[in-house]
Amino acid sequence: PPPVGAAARTACRQARCGIRTRPERAARRALILGKGSKAGVISMTRPRSSAWYLLPIFFSILGGLISYFALRNDDPSKAKNCLYLSLALVAAEVAAIAVLLSIAATFE
Repeated sequence: PPPVGAAARTACRQARCGIRTRPERAARRALILGKGSKAGVISMTRPRSSAWYLLPIFFSILGGLISYFALRNDDPSKAKNCLYLSLALVAAEVAAIAVLLSIAATFE
């Protein structure tokens, strides 16, 4: 008997229509869709160096965006963390400048 299920129907439809997909994309989609509930899904992410965190530290938002776009396909969690780090550092810089300006205003 033919396989039954949504994945099997999609595969049959793609084979009938001549649609070809890359297996890496399908695996990544399965990983994204199966967070938490599917422990048996093999991860397609590659661990990347923690040195990528230096880019947002030294170059702020620009470094965070560069590291995000460089890492988003290989290590999505590290890419998001780099972006969040750059946003947190910008917020800290803005807060520090505001505090320093308010202190300087009291001495005038």
